[in-house]
Amino acid sequence: MTTSSCITATAHDAWVLGYKCIVAADLTASRDIMSWDESRVIPAAKMQETALSNIADKYARVMNFAEITALPLEK
Repeated sequence: MTTSSCITATAHDAWVLGYKCIVAADLTASRDIMSWDESRVIPAAKMQETALSNIADKYARVMNFAEITALPLEK
């Protein structure tokens, strides 16, 4: 599962259904991918940053695992 496909799709679908989600940025990953015109390889780090930025902009809160575990629990 990569951030640019599976994690983004899951965050989108949860958002459509009205859920408020958090994505753990440091527990997700991407891979190098060939550009659409097959002229160059887009590095995993660039794919990851773009996907997380897209998720944060539209669908979910993006935080690191330590930040998530420090959140207060609701009863």
